[in-house]
Amino acid sequence: MAPITSRIALTAGACLLAGCAGWSTLPPPASTQLPAPGADPLRAFVASIDAPSGSKPSPDGKKLLWHAMYGREVTTFVRNAEGGDAAVFRLGRNLPYWACDSRHLIHESDPAGGGNTQVMLIDTERPGATPVNLTPWKGSTSHVIHAGDAASGKLVLVSNRRDAALFDVYSADPASGKVEMVWKNNGDVTRWIMDVDGSVGARVRRQDNQHFLQVLNKTTNTWKSVSAWPELADIRPIRVDRAAGNVFVMSRLVPETAGNGTAASVDRGLPCRMPPQAGMLSASAR
Repeated sequence: MAPITSRIALTAGACLLAGCAGWSTLPPPASTQLPAPGADPLRAFVASIDAPSGSKPSPDGKKLLWHAMYGREVTTFVRNAEGGDAAVFRLGRNLPYWACDSRHLIHESDPAGGGNTQVMLIDTERPGATPVNLTPWKGSTSHVIHAGDAASGKLVLVSNRRDAALFDVYSADPASGKVEMVWKNNGDVTRWIMDVDGSVGARVRRQDNQHFLQVLNKTTNTWKSVSAWPELADIRPIRVDRAAGNVFVMSRLVPETAGNGTAASVDRGLPCRMPPQAGMLSASAR
């Protein structure tokens, strides 16, 4: 691979991270009739606990999700973009977000507080229905790493169901609730990374006090090492674009090294080509 220069372009990085298409014009700010607050001492310390926030359009632009206080609880509301009554979802402190089918909300919750995070699926067209638990596995932790795409309609999540020390990759179908393993952790994978095309495109392995970035070849379905860094280095590949040969990386950089004289560290996003390391393969991310 030819010498590579990191391109610090946060706009490009934002495009890489976008998993769902949004809309260009939001409807007027949503409002809702909340119950009378009564004598609530909380209002003596907070300027406005009724103000709605976190408005998010569904990927198809036909619905709007937002959060507001309902009594003393943060509550999620969903309504059609053109108006009408809002459906109310009281889900606790963790806020849900859209799946790419524009019908379901994804809610990651640990009801017992014991590290048993589960992925719940909420049907916005059936607000009274019981949420579907996609990962009802005791003693395990599960997280969504991709909210789905128009092509497959499936979510991608990781879970340590099989082994508490390892996270495997699963796909989940919102329509049927079916969950199946698609990638098994061989024992040293520390991170699974999505491609912008909606599929698992790379992984990070830890071996001999180093981390190795491996990219999945779409044709041969084999993994190829393209870069490495010391185990203690805070480098986190977030998304890959194999077609363009790019990797989006989050890294804790020290501004002092950039010449501004401060010692504090800061997280920065760098859409770049991962540079080859000594003794490593010189390969593109394609």
